Amino acid sequence: MLIPSLMSFGIATVTAWASINTEEEVGQAALGLVSVLSIILSLFFAPWLIKLLVIVIPLLLEKFKLFSPRRS
Repeated sequence: MLIPSLMSFGIATVTAWASINTEEEVGQAALGLVSVLSIILSLFFAPWLIKLLVIVIPLLLEKFKLFSPRRS
């Protein structure tokens, strides 16, 4: 399951980069959609440990106030 996860993550990375660097609005929207779908697939194929880290790390950062949108 690691290979499909890495492939999906690679596709998401490339499409996110292309979405940021393209000038066309339709292209940005299409590449952004592909990027989001690839991230979702990547998380679907990921092992449980990675899924757990994706959930726990933002919670820990918020708890210890290392990253907070309310921080001034």
